Amino acid sequence: MRDDMGMPRRTEIGTREAKFAAAPELNERGDWLCVNVETSCPWPVYPQSFEFADHLMWIIPLTQEDYGGVAMKVAKGLSREEAEGLMLRFLSVLSWRERSGIAVAHRSGGSMPMMMGLNKKLGFAIREEFDLIDLRCPEEEGPRIALALMREALSLNHHGYAFLSYWRVLELAYPVTKARVDWMQAILPTLKGPGIKEALETIAAQGAQDVCRHLFESGRCAMAHASGKPIINPDDPRDALRL
Repeated sequence: MRDDMGMPRRTEIGTREAKFAAAPELNERGDWLCVNVETSCPWPVYPQSFEFADHLMWIIPLTQEDYGGVAMKVAKGLSREEAEGLMLRFLSVLSWRERSGIAVAHRSGGSMPMMMGLNKKLGFAIREEFDLIDLRCPEEEGPRIALALMREALSLNHHGYAFLSYWRVLELAYPVTKARVDWMQAILPTLKGPGIKEALETIAAQGAQDVCRHLFESGRCAMAHASGKPIINPDDPRDALRL
């Protein structure tokens, strides 16, 4: 990427002043709503405008003073709740695309797109900007909720609750238990990736013949309930490792 003078841009965290200088539109007063994020995904250091679900939004860059995030002017006929919902939906699509959790840290805004101040100066993953070409918003409610649950799971720093969110995606995709079990039985032998073979072997070594049932009872039920056995113990590191 190059600046207006044709010089290569530097990928480094800038200042609040530089952020507004790079995008004069952010200096326009209006009814602004901002979602400040915490994420492991490298966040842009330059402002970036884009359209999502027929609404203009802005990627607000990470600066030396403030959180990065997403902002938009609340258009006439759109409530602030609806505007925030659109931005959260975008973050869920982006989270899926980037395979990274994107958690909401704060909400801010006002007559200007002001973000909340940061208390740390180092340790950020950054990039120039996102590739938002052909970014699609699902039209059906089911896939939208599934993406939201995936973003939640990817954002959680807790193995048990993340497992529960992933399981909710399965229940959303396959509400009928038999259909969900049939899908899991078909897909499990095809899975590839680090640790999968070892995990399945560990489950088999424990005497679990039905992996789907094992995941349901020792994962979903054990996390959702505290009245039976097994139960997830937050103080037992073996449970976190297993999940």
